[in-house]
Amino acid sequence: MLNQLPIPPEDALHGIMTRYPTNTRPDKIDLGVGVYCDATGASPIMFRRRES
Repeated sequence: MLNQLPIPPEDALHGIMTRYPTNTRPDKIDLGVGVYCDATGASPIMFRRRES
């Protein structure tokens, strides 16, 4: 049944994310989906989130 579904078009954001590593400009900025990291590379956990 699932093999009868049409293949959806490529997601625009996914296409950008797959091309990002090939961009060699030193000033590029990744605006894709990701996790925030501070200057030390740590991903802070919000206080209220830690409690839940």
